[in-house]
Amino acid sequence: MKIIAGLLPMLMNMVIGVVLLITPLRLATAGAGAVAVAATLVTWSLVYALTIGALGRILNEQNAARLVMGSGILVALTAVGLIYFDGLYLQFFWIVLTGVGSGFFAGPVQVFMKRLENNAASGVARATAMYTFSWSCGFASGPFAVMLLWGLWAPQDGWKYCYWLTALVGILISLITFILDHRSGKLAAQPAAGSAEESSVDYSGQPDLVWLGWIVLLGGVISSTILRANFPYKAAVMQWDTARTSWVMALVFYTQGFTALALWKSRYWMYRQKPILGASLLGLAGLLLF
Repeated sequence: MKIIAGLLPMLMNMVIGVVLLITPLRLATAGAGAVAVAATLVTWSLVYALTIGALGRILNEQNAARLVMGSGILVALTAVGLIYFDGLYLQFFWIVLTGVGSGFFAGPVQVFMKRLENNAASGVARATAMYTFSWSCGFASGPFAVMLLWGLWAPQDGWKYCYWLTALVGILISLITFILDHRSGKLAAQPAAGSAEESSVDYSGQPDLVWLGWIVLLGGVISSTILRANFPYKAAVMQWDTARTSWVMALVFYTQGFTALALWKSRYWMYRQKPILGASLLGLAGLLLF
């Protein structure tokens, strides 16, 4: 059941990946300027961050599952709205609601998954790798679905099918959460199987690189955000088709997800300067090439 719970971030980020690709692409192909296209991601990000911050005042283990179910229903309704009410200003209205829905998901799903986790000694490396793999592949699967449904299958109205898919995914998120929530008592009753391998790792002698981690994290988030905000407009200017544009975005986040998964068994890479420096240089080079 924990594996199924780990799919929840993937499903929600698939929804976000679809919305944050189709909306700017449609605006760009309709002739909107770079500012309007990039404003879609800015709008979503601001609403998302504000929602998470406000939700922290009421979030707890008792209401986490209900908040996750509510977020799934909200993004499903938003997807339907994007199909039938697709005017310019309404696009931003639905982006705002998507930000609220995804914000209601981000914090509560982590509390909910922690409640289901009966293996307290599974370790930070495994948990971080799996969570990063899940949401990264979700962000990649959104553009991949856009490539298949809009870019290859139905170039005219495929974007509508993509939104119908996200509506179904939103309902699926709520359904999975409902089932897991009702089974959480049984899961909690199972004996915990601690991971002696990671619990025996001693990090006390390692250097304090939290400050470096924050710098790298900030740089990575800014870089990927710049890419997601500007690439749809650049692709429209270069007259790339939907399939090609979507595939590039999917490839970026699939690479991120599988890179995180490759670090599952690692215990000390975050305390080594060369891997961090190498990853930073690769990210900078990739951004410059774009």
